[in-house]
Amino acid sequence: MFEDDNEENYQNNIDQTIAKYEDMIVRKQPAFFDIHDLEDLIEYYELRLDTAKAIEVVDYALDVYPFSAALLTKKASFLMQKRKHKEALELLDKAETLEPKDLGVYLLRADIYLSKSEHNKSIEIIDAAMKFAEFNEMEELWLEKADVYEDIGAYDKVYECLKKCLMYNASNVEALSRMWYSVELANAFEDSVQFHKQLIDEMPYSYLAWHNLGSAYYFLGLYERSIEAYEYALAINENYDLAYRECGDAYFKLKQYHKAIDNYKKAIEISKPYEELHYAIGLCYEKLKDYPKARLHYRKAINSDPKFHQAFYRIGLTYKRDKQWENAALFYHKALQLDHDKLSYILAIAEAASKLGDQQMLQEMIIHLQGLNPQLRSKKTYKQLTTHAIQTSCYELALDIIGMARIENKVFDDMAYYEAVAAYLAGMHKEAISLFEVAIRLNFNNFKMVPKFIPGITRDNSVIQLLDIYQQDQ
Repeated sequence: MFEDDNEENYQNNIDQTIAKYEDMIVRKQPAFFDIHDLEDLIEYYELRLDTAKAIEVVDYALDVYPFSAALLTKKASFLMQKRKHKEALELLDKAETLEPKDLGVYLLRADIYLSKSEHNKSIEIIDAAMKFAEFNEMEELWLEKADVYEDIGAYDKVYECLKKCLMYNASNVEALSRMWYSVELANAFEDSVQFHKQLIDEMPYSYLAWHNLGSAYYFLGLYERSIEAYEYALAINENYDLAYRECGDAYFKLKQYHKAIDNYKKAIEISKPYEELHYAIGLCYEKLKDYPKARLHYRKAINSDPKFHQAFYRIGLTYKRDKQWENAALFYHKALQLDHDKLSYILAIAEAASKLGDQQMLQEMIIHLQGLNPQLRSKKTYKQLTTHAIQTSCYELALDIIGMARIENKVFDDMAYYEAVAAYLAGMHKEAISLFEVAIRLNFNNFKMVPKFIPGITRDNSVIQLLDIYQQDQ
């Protein structure tokens, strides 16, 4: 009741102030404004993102009240936004002479040096402010310090700063909200468990603290405990969509996919049905081998984000499970169009090409692969591609792939056998027998892989003779 009255009074006052100010501008006649009315007017335009108008009011206000530290600080903040750091710092110096212990001056000055990447200077300013700050001001200074360390990438110090902030105010929403990802970046999971347990003893109804405890348990692999903590968070705030999401992730880790789906769907009901949630549901249905439902949710993810290449790829994988290779290849290609350098997509298309007997598709993938950074190609990559080439009857291409692997010094297991198989199937009988001899000498026992590619190989007299010779040495 009283809050409604206060809000109505504020709106009436700001409407009157706006009208009075605009009338003064139009008439070009001076009018008297209380400094607090002008400060409210500046804030009004800032909240509506009308920065130009807010700056206009600040300049007018400083003409009327030139010795207001608050107005000087506000003007400095606008100058900082325009990266006019020198002018902003000069105004802050003036503001400090008027209000030597105004925390806002120190915080803004620290922000300016942070934007200039002068991190040590920024820390010095914050430390100086801490020497005179009141108890209830310390939390804001620790948050500012966390910003500086985060910009440096010193996440262990970010975590410690957030802890300090919460020691001054255990209910600080910003600190609690930043805690969960700071813990992950600082790898401080065990310490976070102990800290948040203490915090919960002090504030048992803090859903954010319960959430952070759940996240710490999750990253420690204690999924049952994490679920328990998330459920406490949801009991306190049943509309906390992030806890539903992460509770779903924990159930997924426990392979309880139906419960994971239930939590993901609750998160969608509360928040926007953004693509990651539908993707997560798709993964659950894929694990349950319900591929039509998996595809349904992957498509919903794509509807939210048409560039979600991982969802296209997963649809391809579900078609692979159903042995619908043409559909699989179609979606693999869509994924590759969105992420040209994704090796797993190239290999997936190569596999589909081998299953379809599509030599042109396979050759296109080899050409595509050659355009990538060589560091992305591994021994396993070459082995897979050689296998696909042989299975697609591209025997000379298989030999070319082996040649590429040798040039890049990525000799894979049983390369000699693969080379011999490709040469044999290509009709290069003499060369193949020589290669088989090399392969058998290197590893006689692995000859058993050859009949998978050439079922009649053991009826070849030349091969029989090689096996007889080297079998005696075993």
